Amino acid sequence: MSDTEKATDATPAETAAPQETAPDSAPAAAATPAPAPTFLDGLDDDARAYAENNAIKEPADAFRQLKVLEAQLGAPKDRLLELPRDDDPERDQKMAAIFAKMGRPDSPDAYEIPEGLVFSNDEEKAGVMKGLHDLGLNPAQVKGVAELQKSMLTAQQEAMEVQDRQRQEEGEAALRKEWGGNYEGNLKMVQAFVQDQPDELVDFLEQSGAGNNPAFIKLMHDYAAATMEPGALEGLSRRESLPRQTVAEATEALNDFEGKYAAAIDDPSHRDHKYAVTERLALIKRLTDAEGR
Repeated sequence: MSDTEKATDATPAETAAPQETAPDSAPAAAATPAPAPTFLDGLDDDARAYAENNAIKEPADAFRQLKVLEAQLGAPKDRLLELPRDDDPERDQKMAAIFAKMGRPDSPDAYEIPEGLVFSNDEEKAGVMKGLHDLGLNPAQVKGVAELQKSMLTAQQEAMEVQDRQRQEEGEAALRKEWGGNYEGNLKMVQAFVQDQPDELVDFLEQSGAGNNPAFIKLMHDYAAATMEPGALEGLSRRESLPRQTVAEATEALNDFEGKYAAAIDDPSHRDHKYAVTERLALIKRLTDAEGR
């Protein structure tokens, strides 16, 4: 048997086992690409954290948010004012800068005093202007304060005038009822008597309204009648008898005398003042007597 045949006839067990092939190694993982750079990369940690917390990923996001914020605030940032805290040691300086930005002048003297803002003296004026300046008011606001003061004073004055007229009307009605036909003459006597009194008393009567009080007018009438010289009470300022006069004659005599001696009656320093007032009282008394007859 040939060598070839021997090989062919070999049993399977005698056949060499095929050599096992080693498996191929696993393919290498693909490299992860580096993230694309963003504008956040150039920010510091605080700015980056703020941007991330507010969903700012691109510059356009920041501009949109700025536009919304500006619309909410109603003014550009350079026109906004930041009020200092009460405990800020530089509060006064910061408030001064804010007031200046709002138009307050450098000093109280720079205010133009608006019409209607009235002062009793220079000290009061300086105090009020300083107070307005300390409050930070600008000229337009000071003008508004003046207009407010003027309107309040006008309303107050009108109310006082209404009250004065009401008191005067009530007093006149009460006296007319009591004095009857002697009202005009008695009233002229009181007016002449009061006019001859010190200015302080006259001013008080005018300002307080006491001159329109029926009780006071009656008191002045009684006092004038009691203190006038006897000759004056009878119309005799020069101690000479005069015939009785009618109401028309007494009125004419009084009017003529008041016209001739007006300056002396009105001026306490006039050399004829005492004579003029005494004579006028006498003529008023004569008119009163004529009206009572």
